[in-house]
Amino acid sequence: MENEQNYYHRWISINQHLSVLLRNYRLGNMSFVQNTFQYIRQEWLYQDDLAESFENRLIRRNHFSSQKLHKLDSLLSNEPQNLHFTKSNRQVILEIKWISDQMDGMLHHLQKKSVCLQPVKI
Repeated sequence: MENEQNYYHRWISINQHLSVLLRNYRLGNMSFVQNTFQYIRQEWLYQDDLAESFENRLIRRNHFSSQKLHKLDSLLSNEPQNLHFTKSNRQVILEIKWISDQMDGMLHHLQKKSVCLQPVKI
């Protein structure tokens, strides 16, 4: 159960870092964006391993895999260091928001299901 708490807390941290990534991307701070993205990827890979280790099938079945970061990774790696608004900027912003929305949906679903599955004390 403690590992599951750690799993949820890490998602919250990853989501917060996605917000920082988005804010710094909009500011054009690409070196910070790249460092933040690497941190997010590392944490997410750990989440993949953690989800696989759980006996809780609900988490394993609904886990949001780090594979979903590939598109964002390719978009960010093609960004120039001097940022001016282009079509790719919009794609990056939309991709970050999509990932964040998917994470929120996964967490909401997991928390809703886990509350339904907890034993009732009489």
